[in-house]
Amino acid sequence: MITQKITTMLTVAVLAFAGQLFAAEGAAEKPNVMFIFADDQTYESIGAYGQLNIKTPNLDRLVKRGVSFTHTYNMGAWGGAVCVASRAMLNSGRFVNRAEQGVKQYPHWSEIMNGAGYTTYMTGKWHVPGKPRFNVTKNVRGGMPNQADVRYRRTFKPELYESEWLPWDERHGGFWTGGTHWTQVVADDTLKFFDKVKNDDKPFFMYLAFNAPHDPRQAPKEYVDMYPLDSIKIPKNYLPEYPYAAEICGKKLRDEILAPYPRTEYAVKRNRQEYYASITYMDHHIGRMLDALEASGKADNTYIIFTADHGLAAGHHGLMGKQSMYEHSMRPPFIVVGPGIKPNSKIDTPIYLQDAMATAIELAGAEKPAHVEFKSLMPLIKGEKTVQYDRIYGKYMNTQRMILKDDWKLIFYPTAAKKMRLFNIKNDPAEMNDLIDNPEYATKIKELKSEFAELKKEMGDPLSDDKLVRWEDKHNKGRKVVAPKPTRPRLDASVSASANTEGNHSPKTLVDGNYGTKYYHGKVTFPASFVFSLKGSSMAATTYTIVSANDMPERDPKSWELLGSNDGKKWTSLDKRTDEEFSSRLQARDFTIATSQSFSNYKLVVTESVKKSSGLQFAEIHLGTK
Repeated sequence: MITQKITTMLTVAVLAFAGQLFAAEGAAEKPNVMFIFADDQTYESIGAYGQLNIKTPNLDRLVKRGVSFTHTYNMGAWGGAVCVASRAMLNSGRFVNRAEQGVKQYPHWSEIMNGAGYTTYMTGKWHVPGKPRFNVTKNVRGGMPNQADVRYRRTFKPELYESEWLPWDERHGGFWTGGTHWTQVVADDTLKFFDKVKNDDKPFFMYLAFNAPHDPRQAPKEYVDMYPLDSIKIPKNYLPEYPYAAEICGKKLRDEILAPYPRTEYAVKRNRQEYYASITYMDHHIGRMLDALEASGKADNTYIIFTADHGLAAGHHGLMGKQSMYEHSMRPPFIVVGPGIKPNSKIDTPIYLQDAMATAIELAGAEKPAHVEFKSLMPLIKGEKTVQYDRIYGKYMNTQRMILKDDWKLIFYPTAAKKMRLFNIKNDPAEMNDLIDNPEYATKIKELKSEFAELKKEMGDPLSDDKLVRWEDKHNKGRKVVAPKPTRPRLDASVSASANTEGNHSPKTLVDGNYGTKYYHGKVTFPASFVFSLKGSSMAATTYTIVSANDMPERDPKSWELLGSNDGKKWTSLDKRTDEEFSSRLQARDFTIATSQSFSNYKLVVTESVKKSSGLQFAEIHLGTK
């Protein structure tokens, strides 16, 4: 760890020294980079693309001036807050299974640009572990504003419309916390920056990150009124309830409780109305930013990259969030505008949105560091190549996996009754025709499974092979075969809490040797301990996972110790953590235990939460064996 830190410090020092050299030698010739980043914006939500009746005149300006990448993907996430993983990848350059550590270990995108001679500036949403590493930061925001309970308790009954939460009501805070809507704050900060640099010859890199159109999706009433409910179409693939929602992401996931079950057309229309209004309000302020760039005299030498951290379901497939492998949730828009970019053009080859980082590094004339795994888009833009990645990877925690190759997408649901789904996204862009049970495609399924096995290794995917379904050629067997369950015993676990705690906890035994407890809120005196007693047997835990609480992140555990025992009296320390951060709600953090010794009792001793006076709360803790 010490050697790693020294290496990182030396790398940053070398980049800083290189930046001084660049600044002294013609840095003004370098192009500026203006990166505009939305949150939760799906690819279909730009008016110029003609897929939705949505008003985005300023994003349409960018479409007409530049190149649109029509199939841009986010790799997925290790926790419920998909944006955390997306932004960790974006700033570290590491693929999803290496980004959580990589964003702490390696120089960030901003530091690489600074090392190439750029003034780096950031405003808006960060949501990445640690502080932003820019020369100048303004109004740095967390993942999302606090939402009033009434936002989650909406019934979406038409007769209660006026009495329930309304998106323009400033009394509930949210995006109006602080007095000015956060979307406007990003634009205001941008205008102030342009005013300062208009006479500066040093190139700049701007990281302008909106929290919109993420919920609570608040906008002034005039923007909501632009979208009467009768003008909003229900998605073609609308469902009252997705049949595998509980297994793939959970019905109580924060995103999924934004509309009640079963979904109604009225509730979906209301959610989409507020979504469209939030996007149009953001678009208005993007227009102010683009106008300010023009007025600064810098536009002719500035590349603009616009994208979002992922897409959003908002009623597609009976889902509301971004925690799925469907196109609506994985694909954001992606537009590049700048010198030499062909106007109103498009490129259909699949890319990852985090390619923005490598693209900016190339535009800066810097060498891409070895740790950056994503690729520059400039060879595609210049026509020097036609394929960026020959296959696209997707994951969500340990409940979903995906491979996309050519027009074929194979989705894995390791914990659901239906283990796989197969779609041809060219012939079936709404992904409504699941071909997995059609014997005609048995060869294609086998081919994609083989490709995924290779891709899984390339990505450093931690999901064990025995969690994925096996598929036997139907021409030979005539049936699908589910992977056998692991032979290790399924044990019963009981959980007890120390006298220092009060509240509710409900032990839950899970398959494959994992034990969890839904826990907990109330008053607490630290240290608080939770003992897992395994009835009738023991296990050698090699990993453990703590999941951040859903509604009170200030009560997340911060410092703790995990111990093991066979008699409940003598305890062996297995792992100790200090000042850990949960950067989002319902985020899973995985830790490796440095022993394979079997124990019949495990104990988690929490010594501190994020705010000591607020008590303690976490959603689950799991022990795991390999």
